[in-house]
Amino acid sequence: MEEIHDLLAPIDEPITMTRNATERSRYCEGIVRTFLQYRASEARVRHEISQYDLETLYQGLRNVCEKSDFKGVVKVHKQNDTLILLRERKA
Repeated sequence: MEEIHDLLAPIDEPITMTRNATERSRYCEGIVRTFLQYRASEARVRHEISQYDLETLYQGLRNVCEKSDFKGVVKVHKQNDTLILLRERKA
């Protein structure tokens, strides 16, 4: 019989915690998590090299920033043709 501790294996990568996670939501959550890992206070999102257009990426980032894990921690701001992530408080 196997030991109980043998039944568990650690997971090192972030887990998307949404019921109906779309490719866009996972992509945007990855951007926000990377931003937090860099410990930056602000960063420009280089949307021009992403797989999504400006508006689609902006909406996806807004949705992620409203999730309970990130609400009050990260905010996305759109200024002309630029997307900016801002740290609201220390995570």
